Amino acid sequence: MPTPLTLTDLFRAALRVFGPERILFGTDSTFLPRGWRRDIFDAQVQALKALEATTQQARLIFGGNLARLLQV
Repeated sequence: MPTPLTLTDLFRAALRVFGPERILFGTDSTFLPRGWRRDIFDAQVQALKALEATTQQARLIFGGNLARLLQV
């Protein structure tokens, strides 16, 4: 990219290109010990709020899409 992108910029582009039905939440927990990253979750919540994403869109991204894929 010719300019740096913020997390909000990335979510804006992903939502425009893929829509909320095709985005899965991830914490990027690739370091040891692996596990839940509250700071990553909070940053993603704030980015979606900045974009005025709906509650339904956030629910899809933060769990609904994965539940649908796993059929649970």
